[in-house]
Amino acid sequence: MTTANNGQEALDILKKAPISFVISDWMMPKMDGRELCRHIRSSDFGRYIYIILLTARDAKNDLIHGMEAGADDFVVKPFNRGELKVRIRAGERVVALKRDLVDANDQIQHAYDRFNRDLEAGAQMQRSLLPPPDFLDNRRKDIRSLTDAIGRQDYETIQRMGHSMKGSGGGYGFDDITDVGRLIEEAAKARNVDEIKQGINTLSHYLDHIDIVYEEMDF
Repeated sequence: MTTANNGQEALDILKKAPISFVISDWMMPKMDGRELCRHIRSSDFGRYIYIILLTARDAKNDLIHGMEAGADDFVVKPFNRGELKVRIRAGERVVALKRDLVDANDQIQHAYDRFNRDLEAGAQMQRSLLPPPDFLDNRRKDIRSLTDAIGRQDYETIQRMGHSMKGSGGGYGFDDITDVGRLIEEAAKARNVDEIKQGINTLSHYLDHIDIVYEEMDF
């Protein structure tokens, strides 16, 4: 239990100590109980603070003003100690329930954040399995590069491009491109120009009849 001589001192203590229950007199020097309630409710302590006001005022309007200031309960003086204990126990249950609610919300938020991280990780993994948007355009550029390499009789470049095409096609599920890449690679090893040109024509025909469409999915 921590005591304070006035409302301002009580407010200073609340800022330093993790106190969640306040029993305050209505009439105090420097800062009365109602003003203390207002300061507590307007401050962010990171926890709920239950407030019981002790007062000799029993007029209904006074109690309403106290509730509007943020008090949770009242005990009118002179009071019975048994009554005060009962009200304290009731307040402690409220504080415990609010603490449990905060803990439950934190757990829900933690689970939600983890779900979003897992969802984003899954989306990134899926994106990594998809071909880049310029994949087919690059294969069209390959056709021009292969044609130029044929003119130079650069079979080493043709073989290297066929090998690369074979790997990239299979990696993204374009099996036809893989087959063409394999054909071009083997034809370049054998320096078979006709088969290289056949592979280029097959690739060109394939690219004329295929496209990649990306669609966003909402979860």
